[in-house]
Amino acid sequence: MTLRSPGQKLLGLGAIAIAALLSVVLALTGGPILLAGSPVAVDAKLVSGKALDGLGALADVKLTGEVYTDDGVPLHVDIVTLATGDTSAIVTDPGGGAAEFLVTKNSASVKANNTWWLDTIPAFAQTLADKWVKADDSMGFPVGMLGALGGRQLADTIRKGTTGKPWTAQSVTYRDGTPALALTTASGGWTVYVSTTDQPAVLGISGPLAAGPVKLRAQLPTSAGGYSRTDLRVAPADDPCKKTANSKVEEAKPQAVAAPAPPEPPSVAHGPRVSISIPPIPTCVDVPACAVTIIVNNGGDRPATGTVQYSASSGGGGASPVAAPPGGSASLSFMATNPAASCTQTCDRQYTVEAMYLDMSAGSDLDTGKSLHDRGIDPNRPIADEPGVSGPEINKLVNGLAGTLPQASGLVNQGASKENQVIYQRTKAAHRKRVVKIVEDLLQHGAAFTTPPGGKHPIAEILDASDAATTDDDRASWVGALSLLAGLVYDPNRQPGTVSVQNGFVVDDQYQRIYAVASVAGQETNKKSQPNVPLPTNQDLFRSLNTQLQRAVDSLSAATLKPTYARVAYLGFGPNAGPLSSWSLTQLLDHFAAQASASVPSPRSLLTDKSGKLRIGELVVANERSRDVKADPRYGGAYVLDNPILRRMTVVAQPNAPPTTPPPVTSLYRSDVNRQHARGGDLPDPTDLSIRPSVSGGHQGGTGAAEKTEYPLSWGEAEIAEAERQVMANNQPVGGQPLLIPNEYGTPEWGWHYKGVATVNGTPVDLDMFVFADGGLRTSYPDGKSTVNTNFANGKPITDPTIVFTNPSPPAQKPPGTLKRETALPKFDRSTESWTHVGKDKGGNTKKVVRDKNGQDTETMVTPAPTQTNCP
Repeated sequence: MTLRSPGQKLLGLGAIAIAALLSVVLALTGGPILLAGSPVAVDAKLVSGKALDGLGALADVKLTGEVYTDDGVPLHVDIVTLATGDTSAIVTDPGGGAAEFLVTKNSASVKANNTWWLDTIPAFAQTLADKWVKADDSMGFPVGMLGALGGRQLADTIRKGTTGKPWTAQSVTYRDGTPALALTTASGGWTVYVSTTDQPAVLGISGPLAAGPVKLRAQLPTSAGGYSRTDLRVAPADDPCKKTANSKVEEAKPQAVAAPAPPEPPSVAHGPRVSISIPPIPTCVDVPACAVTIIVNNGGDRPATGTVQYSASSGGGGASPVAAPPGGSASLSFMATNPAASCTQTCDRQYTVEAMYLDMSAGSDLDTGKSLHDRGIDPNRPIADEPGVSGPEINKLVNGLAGTLPQASGLVNQGASKENQVIYQRTKAAHRKRVVKIVEDLLQHGAAFTTPPGGKHPIAEILDASDAATTDDDRASWVGALSLLAGLVYDPNRQPGTVSVQNGFVVDDQYQRIYAVASVAGQETNKKSQPNVPLPTNQDLFRSLNTQLQRAVDSLSAATLKPTYARVAYLGFGPNAGPLSSWSLTQLLDHFAAQASASVPSPRSLLTDKSGKLRIGELVVANERSRDVKADPRYGGAYVLDNPILRRMTVVAQPNAPPTTPPPVTSLYRSDVNRQHARGGDLPDPTDLSIRPSVSGGHQGGTGAAEKTEYPLSWGEAEIAEAERQVMANNQPVGGQPLLIPNEYGTPEWGWHYKGVATVNGTPVDLDMFVFADGGLRTSYPDGKSTVNTNFANGKPITDPTIVFTNPSPPAQKPPGTLKRETALPKFDRSTESWTHVGKDKGGNTKKVVRDKNGQDTETMVTPAPTQTNCP
């Protein structure tokens, strides 16, 4: 860690020095991914032409990104289109649905899990889950787009959509941090992201690629157009991606091509129409049971095959299979207990008979079917105007949502009662948001929830709010609240009745916290009135982050609810929220640590009031990366910035109120984070999957960090700590003045710089150390230019355990061996004078390459690449 200005003079007080130090802070923390956001002077028409020519020349294309439903629900896609004309696609939705599509020149097929069908055509879930079936646009995804995603087809589609419209260019940073140009046309509906290299290549596209996700059954289109918004990253499908895709296609093609056509989707106009009648029952005399006949009438145009459940108020009943043809009927009988059988003299006693029909498509759960029937809800078509939203899982969902209603009388046989209409709307909302399985699973943990007086059940509150939301950010916030509920109630130690939603907040009475949920969806998607909304710039996204964070923090600060509970802001980033979606924890902290720009304030400033006091106790951030790496299981995979972290991030160093007295040596302490920084170097962020190795610290002997000075090999923690104590005790701070030192989160804090010689076990070392005003050590390191250190080392081998050593610079060339990129800083081993490099090869395998002093490489496998569901 270097805390010196280019002139090697430590920064002191004064406005100029403080400003300079802030620039050092930004350099040390890396800063956020920023976007220039201004037009650039390039020939946009020429660049777009070259880029589209390159796209059209691609034989095999890999596309990853999002396709959006009409309700703004993001479907993540991983697509490979091969030169053979075959296309393989893996599509997932936020509710856990997953589908594999295979499109050949003459057919399209799909194999999807149970959750996918629940979120699209629930009536198919029990018959089609995990089976190949012919696909069309009615199956939850615009299959038509998959027939037009080859390089040439994509280029032609974009050209046709932009003919006669002038291109403009803007300098941007693309999703993965690559500098790029965003090329757009006026009202053209397309944004093409192009590399800034001499030969511009298409990095990504956003535009109207594919048919809407809910369409009538139709033949596979041969061209794309007039379809839903997409945001796709584009790359050539090189090996091993191409090899993986070819293998998958060849393995699945026989089953997919031979797949049967799906059943006809349920519709309002077609299907069985069952009614039950019971003919008059003759008077029973002197018999223990009476014969009852039940007639099942089918007035529909499809067969009725299922089960009839029946019972008599006097006793007797059961269930029997039944089949009635279209326009026909079937009958069955059972024996009902004669209520007069116990009479000792002539008596007249009545009884009633009830019967219910449950179609085979509605499953075999007669108890749930009876519960719905008694509420006036048809278990065979619980949502009358959407018959495809049916089946056993939907019945469980509807019945569970009925259980969230406040206790009230008059629900039995009310038909289209107000209460049942509420149930219908909430079921539809869960289906549209593609969270059927999430809601169903939450209902299974109903004991964890409590409904506040006069309020709604938490799940009902969230579904109603999401349905009423008018922006993508608000809709995403309420879906995020479902994820938060899941993280809370799945806690194995969760106590009953401790989770609720009150006044828009999620309340956890067990752990005494209230949560405000906010989200950055990324864009207003797929609105017919705004079909050509371009993707937001990064600065747009950063402003949205600030807006949503401020809304959450302001609401928590103003809340009078549960005043002693900790305030927690839960912030979610949607998959189309640009760099926010893929931020690692380190990148998130870097962004919060960065100083405000002219157009976007630092979000750090939103966390404190004017006096510097924290306004919230914890910040939870969930994005695609955090969920992928399962960052914190308490919240289903999220980054958690707790109170100590927030305090260090937001500490306010008043420029005009520096400390006047250095801390006493007895106050010197070392936090775990700063000790690691000074000794072994900052640990890599386990949530960071990009090329972002540790870049600071590492001065313990034998660490091997390039160009870093190291304490003697014979010194351990006790010897280094003693040396630090001596220097602080025996020397005045450099310049006699405090200075601003960036802490572990990049926030400047007042502190002191010490320099001096310490002798431990007979070894003198001249070292620098930086101590915060409260006595906390930030770092210490030997001065590599001090004559005390260099003279002591003269004539001794570099492996001598008593000398201060400075590691050399690493080999200045591309990653060695077969490594495509390095994932950690190279380390120098002075005993062998070799460098160790760790990284990924082209196939995604983690390997270690040791380059000896003669430049020879020895390569070993560390971890094989994980098996991919589609291309990496």
